[in-house]
Amino acid sequence: MFRLARPTRLLVLGAAPVLANRELPKETLPIYPTESPKPEIVEAPTQLEAAIRQAREKATDTYGIGRAHLQFVVDRWIGVEHSVESRLKSLAPPPDVEPLFPGALWVGIAALSGSILAPKRSPIRRIIYPPAWGFLAALYFLPLTTDNVGKYIVELEDRYIPNVAKKQKEIAARLRASLADGKDKTKELREGLSGQVDKLGVMIRERTGLKVGEKSEENAKK
Repeated sequence: MFRLARPTRLLVLGAAPVLANRELPKETLPIYPTESPKPEIVEAPTQLEAAIRQAREKATDTYGIGRAHLQFVVDRWIGVEHSVESRLKSLAPPPDVEPLFPGALWVGIAALSGSILAPKRSPIRRIIYPPAWGFLAALYFLPLTTDNVGKYIVELEDRYIPNVAKKQKEIAARLRASLADGKDKTKELREGLSGQVDKLGVMIRERTGLKVGEKSEENAKK
């Protein structure tokens, strides 16, 4: 009726708890007592500290932005100085053609003389005389430099204020035309007067026998 279990099956069943005990070793307790970890205390910043930190960060950012803008302005100013310096050097002719000194010194003296000689009771003349005298002296002592500066001013007007430059050109053209007409009319009037004087001299010689106008005719022939 009853059969005995096989010896191999009994061996496997008996070894199973041993294997389980070996696979899952129990944690051994330390011999000496261990210290429990100390709790870390994290201090939360107060509202005042947070406000101070935000203000410091904003101040730092503002300082950085302001410094960047200031550096940009300084760089632009340095660039403008270099461009103006190079432009002024290009306006001045070579020293062997037209030396800047002592012509510039005489121009300054002329401008100061204009301010001294201007009437004290006329503020308009005190404003106009110094630059006018300086300009006339520049035309005499530094003609090439004055011409180059004038061309540069006209170039700036054409670039930035073209309407004003156009009006100035129209006024200058009218003045040149008026001067040309005035010269022509003066020449015609002089020729007419000369002809009338010659006729009058001939008439006087014929009627009186006086030699009037002969010397002028001889000088004209010479």
